[in-house]
Amino acid sequence: MWTDRFDPHRAAHRAVDVARRAAGEKLRGATLYGSAAAGEFHPAYSDVNVAFVFSVLGAAELSALGQAYPVWRRCRVVKPLLLSEDTLRRSLDAYPLEYLLIRERRVTLHGADYFGPLEFDREALRLEVERVLRAQELGLALSYVALAGTRGGARHWAIQASNAIAASASGLLHLTGEPMPREKRAVAERCAALFGVDGPAFTRLLTIRDRKRERVDAVLLLDSALKILNQLLDSAERMAAPTNERGCPMASRSNPWIVAGLVVGALLLIVLFVAGYVRSTYNELVSQQEQIKTAWAQVENQLQRRYDLIPNLVETVKGYAKQETTIFTAIADARARIGSAQTVGQKIAANQQLESALSRLLVVVENYPALKSSENFMRLQDELAGTENRLAVERMRYNEIVRAYNTRVRQFPSNLVASAFNFELHPLFEAAATAKTAPSVKF
Repeated sequence: MWTDRFDPHRAAHRAVDVARRAAGEKLRGATLYGSAAAGEFHPAYSDVNVAFVFSVLGAAELSALGQAYPVWRRCRVVKPLLLSEDTLRRSLDAYPLEYLLIRERRVTLHGADYFGPLEFDREALRLEVERVLRAQELGLALSYVALAGTRGGARHWAIQASNAIAASASGLLHLTGEPMPREKRAVAERCAALFGVDGPAFTRLLTIRDRKRERVDAVLLLDSALKILNQLLDSAERMAAPTNERGCPMASRSNPWIVAGLVVGALLLIVLFVAGYVRSTYNELVSQQEQIKTAWAQVENQLQRRYDLIPNLVETVKGYAKQETTIFTAIADARARIGSAQTVGQKIAANQQLESALSRLLVVVENYPALKSSENFMRLQDELAGTENRLAVERMRYNEIVRAYNTRVRQFPSNLVASAFNFELHPLFEAAATAKTAPSVKF
């Protein structure tokens, strides 16, 4: 868990220092970008983004940088951008949006400023903006189908997609000649003014990660996101529409490479999204299993207390009602089963058998007034009553946790994750049918 005192700028400088020691003079420049440079860094979930530019970057240089990577991870530079000068120059048309975002929100940490002088082809930038938005649109279709009815699914998609949508919206603002805002709220406001999107809805979408405790209506969130994406896509397409001599829009041809890129991007997005959902669901199921173990330990404490009290209770009753051998035998058999039980299910079944036998014993006591007035028996009945009350409370807590877990294991699509990783249903601990009225231990 990262603390609020984490300083991303200090961490970035430390990451640069270790890179300089590993690469020497081949490291020509280092630039901080992303949330830390824009003033939106959040200690709980943001990473430190640093772009390193080298004079040459081959196998030897990468091997040397391997020594720096453990320090980078501790500095939260989890995915550093490693570029050679030649790679940066030749990839401008391939990644204009990414480089534009670095250029507009950057802090030079070392060496030359490689990103400040960059210029981008307008059509290449517009195409990448459209590609990213199309990928989010296709991912949203999956969200409608798989996540609209699940708890937390829409929020998970929105958190994953908000950065890409904010980046594309910033690229659209740049294409209109607008300065790129540094904060997501400002991006939403300018898009509302220029492209007609729903400003408040767009702000909620881009800032959803900051509002963890707010309940999210999956259908409303996904529906508003779809409308926003369509409006941004319409704006991107209008920027590219050529006109004829009369000023009317001309039919455009779809570039097959662009279509292929969109499909590949959408597939990658879906794979990443599904992987994220599987990881999240797996961790939730593991957490619920640990809660079940803790709750069952509390139940066992009370079961053991009752188990230890019963021999004294039986011996006291025998002093007045030796002829009730059938009940005494049933109690002894149930205690023997408890002693040999291994699994939770076996322990529950054995304790239900003991509850049933104990209920019959307490009914028999009513036939022996002298036994009921015995001081020793009265003390034992008070202890047993207190134990039964505490057991009822712990059993209720255990059953509530197990019901929540079992529901998660059965529900779609979390049942697919549960089946893949062998998460099995846990048994409920219900009172025995013959014990539901008698275990109050009232004499």
